[in-house]
Amino acid sequence: MNATQKPERALLSGITGDTRTFAYDHRLQNMVLFAAGIAASLFLLAKILSGDTTFLTFIVTGFLILFVLGNYVACRFFNKFTLTKWLSSLILFPVFTFSFILENGSDGHILYLFMVYFMILMVSWNGRDRFVFLGVFVANVAVLYFIESRHPEWLRDFHNEGSRLLFLFGMFLLYSAVGALVIVAVKQSYIRERLKAIKSDKLKSSFLANMSHEIRTPMNAIIGFSQLLHNELDEDSKSMYIRAIQDNSQSLLRLIEDIIDLSKIEAGYLDIHPGPVDLPRMCEELKQTFEPIVHIEKEGAVSIRCIPPDGVTRVVTDGPRLRQVLTNLLQNAVKFTDEGEITFGCEPKENELLFFVKDSGSGIRADLLTEIFDRFRKLEDEGFAKNYRGAGLGLSISKNLVTLLGGRIWAESQLGEGSEFYFTLPWRPAPGEEPRPVAASPKISKQVRRKTVLIAEDEADNFHLLKIILKEYHVTVHWARTGPETLEMLRELPRVDLILMDLHMPEMSGLEVTRRIRRTDPALPIIAQTARAMDGDRTKCMEAGCTDYLSKPILPEAFRTMMNKYLG
Repeated sequence: MNATQKPERALLSGITGDTRTFAYDHRLQNMVLFAAGIAASLFLLAKILSGDTTFLTFIVTGFLILFVLGNYVACRFFNKFTLTKWLSSLILFPVFTFSFILENGSDGHILYLFMVYFMILMVSWNGRDRFVFLGVFVANVAVLYFIESRHPEWLRDFHNEGSRLLFLFGMFLLYSAVGALVIVAVKQSYIRERLKAIKSDKLKSSFLANMSHEIRTPMNAIIGFSQLLHNELDEDSKSMYIRAIQDNSQSLLRLIEDIIDLSKIEAGYLDIHPGPVDLPRMCEELKQTFEPIVHIEKEGAVSIRCIPPDGVTRVVTDGPRLRQVLTNLLQNAVKFTDEGEITFGCEPKENELLFFVKDSGSGIRADLLTEIFDRFRKLEDEGFAKNYRGAGLGLSISKNLVTLLGGRIWAESQLGEGSEFYFTLPWRPAPGEEPRPVAASPKISKQVRRKTVLIAEDEADNFHLLKIILKEYHVTVHWARTGPETLEMLRELPRVDLILMDLHMPEMSGLEVTRRIRRTDPALPIIAQTARAMDGDRTKCMEAGCTDYLSKPILPEAFRTMMNKYLG
């Protein structure tokens, strides 16, 4: 911010409050009320000093001053924007009508003042309300015309020439003051939005560069170790290479899932599915998951401790999304902590649950504690010496998930002394039924054997992968590469027990193929498989007639469960 912007920001902040927290029309509404209150007070004072005042003028102007300043206080300190907008707009018409009569009608200057405030208030209205306000304004102008044209004797003339001049120049100063405030507001809004756009462009550029790094890094390991597997290797080397490929594949998949989650959130498609959650069990599972990670990555220099909720067992919330938030916070804690301790857990607080993740890591500057929840925000973008892995999406996604779950999230930290992340969720105890045991990895049902599976898939690699997985089931596998070929093969084969239907095939989509199959065979199991993973895709599949849905990459456990469910 340069020196010329500081007085404008100070002026706006004093009148409207923190300019970062108010919408533009709200700030303008505050300024209109503030200017109207000051103008009415000066007008009344000038009338008293000039001797050109009556009891009626005093009552009307005094009421206007109290009303306008009361609305300003309601807006400025209590955020009652909608209420005061209606009150200010409605009271405008009778007040200006009385003022028109008391100030010599069109020979005075009320019409010009009326016009100025009308234009300003129009900015505050949106949609149909704006046209309603416009209609009332036109009707009021017609009333003023009727009064002056039919009953000019109702109009009160100025007391003397000095009073007229005083009123003239007073109105001129008022128009100038209101115009200046509007210009300052528009200019400040433009500057703020321009700076925000520049900052957003920098963040996006940084994000794209970082995404390239985050994608290429695991891909480099996957491609490199895959090529090394062609060499003559001992079993230990093969196991290490395969583990590296799997780990980097999971890292790449998590990045893709984060991008998908962010897209769902911004599009408003991310749904919350509340259900009973065993909090102590979830905390213990997270501890068991992160203990080996911390031990390996930090070589024993960092310990992890879990504090389960005291007196809280099962609550109602979206378990997978809660686990996702805690996982994101724990991953950050592990990333930024080189030695010391990471503590996480939950504790009840009246009608809400307070979750926390604390670490003894590098800490965060105080001025970044709110910005770290913005999209694409990474600490090294702010001058941190060490470069950490990550796309800068985890905290932004966590904040949105916590909001969707009905809570709030914040951070406390001191640079060099660690960080503490907190978030709250509504405390809704779940019914007291016994928690279901975790299902073991499903075994292959013997009934699956000797069945026929038709794979509708245009990508050869994807088909061969499914075929290899299906080998252990001893099923007969057929391959259709296009939509029409799938329909033709289904007519020619004597029996098909299951179709694995890719949704994106040439010539005819998997959804259209499914619809045609359902016209003649409503019972054949059709499992949709797609690389798209938006919430709406599953609904589209079910509406088209698919029996179930698998998103790629297809995990063996989920695939085995599906086989046993529809072929067993």
